[in-house]
Amino acid sequence: MVSSTNPTILRPLQLCNLSGMLTLMRLPLAILFPFVLDRPHLALLVYFAAVLSDALDGPVARWRGTTSQIGAFADGWLDKIFHIQAAWSMAVLEIIPGWWMWLWFSRELIQGLAVPWYVHRYMQGSVPPNAPSGIGRLTAILLAIAFVPSILGYRAVAFPLTVVVGVLGTCTALGYLKREFEDLRRPR
Repeated sequence: MVSSTNPTILRPLQLCNLSGMLTLMRLPLAILFPFVLDRPHLALLVYFAAVLSDALDGPVARWRGTTSQIGAFADGWLDKIFHIQAAWSMAVLEIIPGWWMWLWFSRELIQGLAVPWYVHRYMQGSVPPNAPSGIGRLTAILLAIAFVPSILGYRAVAFPLTVVVGVLGTCTALGYLKREFEDLRRPR
């Protein structure tokens, strides 16, 4: 559960549970991924394990009553770390063109511009809104779908999905920034 005394303090020990382990397993999977890319079916297995851990950690946390601010924080960051590592590995090995990463991570690139502001708000005790939007979820799902043909070397299938992810990711990030500024205007 989120601490009622100060919800802005991240407590790493709150990850010592089943949902936390599901979240944290994406880090070793990110490390493993480039080493299995020469075997696409094994790379897909690693990728699906990461996606499954991402899909299960939140429901498990709610079911077990172990939701926490650090869990939500770690979930988002470890998902990004895994996907960026996987995409970078595919680009370096020329499985995908490197510029696809600009489209796949358009949401993160735009949101990255606001990180100093988020950190400032967080340090002031104001936790920014963190709930994903419907278009954000759709972007994440389409990114996951685009990864599969990319891993298998089917660029003709992956490319149109990549373009859609880029457009939706940009819309998602702009929507999140709009939500952030609307939240700032609300009286406290």
